[in-house]
Amino acid sequence: MTKRTLSVALVALVAAAPATAFDAADLEQLLSTGLCEGCDLGEVDLSGETLPDGIDLRGANLVGADFSGATMIEAQLPAARATDATFAGADMFDAYMTYVDLSRSDLSGVNLEMAYIRFSTTVETNFTGANLNGAAFWDSNLTGIVLVDVTAREAAFRGATMRDADLTNGDFTGAFFTNANLRFAAASGATMAGADLTGATLVEADLTGADLTGAVLDHANLSDATLVGASLAEADLTAADLEGADLTDADLAGAIFCDTVMPDGEVNDEGCP
Repeated sequence: MTKRTLSVALVALVAAAPATAFDAADLEQLLSTGLCEGCDLGEVDLSGETLPDGIDLRGANLVGADFSGATMIEAQLPAARATDATFAGADMFDAYMTYVDLSRSDLSGVNLEMAYIRFSTTVETNFTGANLNGAAFWDSNLTGIVLVDVTAREAAFRGATMRDADLTNGDFTGAFFTNANLRFAAASGATMAGADLTGATLVEADLTGADLTGAVLDHANLSDATLVGASLAEADLTAADLEGADLTDADLAGAIFCDTVMPDGEVNDEGCP
């Protein structure tokens, strides 16, 4: 983007902005230097813009901002406040977003492949159809997050709080959910083949028709979960708790049972060494 283009964009944005919106000087700084730590860009409209690679928005106020369709490769947003914002369809490949707050924001269709989003707060955030391959959400608060139809192969959700999350039809092949809290999660039709769910909490989760082939569910709590028609073939259920779970028509071929609490409360040790 040339300086002339930046100036034209800035003039247009400032002219259209309400008096209480973003700080125009902060916007000019962002567009001209790509550096805007702690800036006030609340409600700014940068939809469709191509921003400099690695833009620095750490600690910035992005509440209500519109970055839909924007290109923000390797964007730096640690500790940014981006609640009620939209990044729908934005390209944020390899973004660094630790401690960011994206609660109630729209990130549908966003590209966050390889992004690092550890310790984030994304309560009730919409990621429908997003590319999250290889992204890291370790130890984040993802309560009520919408991950419908996402592609999140080998993504990391270790230790994340995902209570009431919606993972319907998402692709989580090889993903890491170690010690994640997925209580009451909706994951019907989700693909979790080869995923690591060691120690995960899946109490009353809906996994109807989910593909958990070869998944590791060692010490996972699946009590009262719905696994109707799910594939647990070759899954490791060592010390897993399935008490009260519904396994109607589930595929358990080759599954490992050792110290496993079955739906009737009985312990299954048939696969122990």
